[in-house]
Amino acid sequence: MGMTRICGTAALALAALVSASTFARESDGGEETKKAEQTLRVAFFNVEFGERATPTAIGEMFKEYAPDVVGFNEVPGGDWTARVGAALGYRYYYTGKISSANNFDKYKSILSRYPISDFREIELNAEGGWNPASAVGATIDVDGRKVSIYSTHLCFNVAADDHAKRLVDALEASDANDLIIVGGDFNCKTEHTSGVKHFFDKGYKNIWLELGIETEGRFTYSAINPKDRDLGVIDQIVFRGDARATDGGMIELYPALSDHKPIWLEIKF
Repeated sequence: MGMTRICGTAALALAALVSASTFARESDGGEETKKAEQTLRVAFFNVEFGERATPTAIGEMFKEYAPDVVGFNEVPGGDWTARVGAALGYRYYYTGKISSANNFDKYKSILSRYPISDFREIELNAEGGWNPASAVGATIDVDGRKVSIYSTHLCFNVAADDHAKRLVDALEASDANDLIIVGGDFNCKTEHTSGVKHFFDKGYKNIWLELGIETEGRFTYSAINPKDRDLGVIDQIVFRGDARATDGGMIELYPALSDHKPIWLEIKF
């Protein structure tokens, strides 16, 4: 039997396949265990208290992106999030009890294909804008790794001690999970000197910066009235842990389902 030689593009393809199949090895008491790299997809969407689309329509829209977890902002209470889950086939959800600025149906919620636990809501109050804000959180277990998911809606202002600063300080004090993901309507751009910058100061990575997506001239608000696009990309996803961003972006919808555009991020860890 002759020897088969692999060369050129075939060799490169084989090398890529071997690389993609490689597992990180850890030694424990002399025995090797294999731990695969995990992929997690998250999405966040300010749904404008469900005024422009039904829960079913929003669930159907997300099917193309197959997020593992979705965080909603300005979400109606009751079973609204559960009804999105019914369209997606997701059973697990949590809706907070604090409505942004005490307005009607501006809660935050989390919907997940994975079981979620450790429900919590962090109330946020700061001078210089509307109050209260909040973030709802939950924990998912991905192959033994604890991942925290937070969905938030913040008021941006130039104060040093704004909602974003109070939220990141609360997470520093209370959340020790392997990976922390925070997303939602931050009402600020990545270049602002407060707001999301407080997360950068604590070592969080940002969807737009990590993926190299240019935000100049683009906008997540207002999807309904592009004349307001000078407000820019004010919806954010940040994360901290041994993870890297691999895909994601804004979801362009015609017609729009809210005054904000949904955003999504795929990470590997």
